[in-house]
Amino acid sequence: MNRHRVLIASDQMLMGARLKALLRVASDLEIVGEAADAQEAVHVAGTVKPDLVLMDFSMRHTDGTKAIGDMKRRHREVQVIVLVARKSQEYIQAAQDAGADGFVLKYDNAGELLTAIRLAACMAVVDQRRRQARGSPRCGVSDKAGVSPNRDDGGWGTRCAS
Repeated sequence: MNRHRVLIASDQMLMGARLKALLRVASDLEIVGEAADAQEAVHVAGTVKPDLVLMDFSMRHTDGTKAIGDMKRRHREVQVIVLVARKSQEYIQAAQDAGADGFVLKYDNAGELLTAIRLAACMAVVDQRRRQARGSPRCGVSDKAGVSPNRDDGGWGTRCAS
């Protein structure tokens, strides 16, 4: 089974620890790097080549929109999922305008966080396969919420199919 490569970019120790604990139990996700600010995240992404970056929108000394834009300019193939503290249309629109591929509330429950992360990882694989083969791979999902049973971790998750 291919594991999706994830980079965590957050300056909040507790948030970073929560994300690491959550991803460690998911057999389909692999933490390949961590960064405490946007500049470090862009640098680390160039080294570890993640499928997706979980990026805190409001890190200290960092403009969230600039951070997203820098990441997408330098690493177009990477899916950027923005972690936001509240579901503010202003934050969401700013992140979207900067090139974010999605967002998730920092304080969502573990199942919702994993679902969002897996969907983004699946889309990263789809984008990569389209670029490589000019085919039309799809994200294998089975219900309206876009998730299907993932037998590897006993929970719900996405599966990428070609």
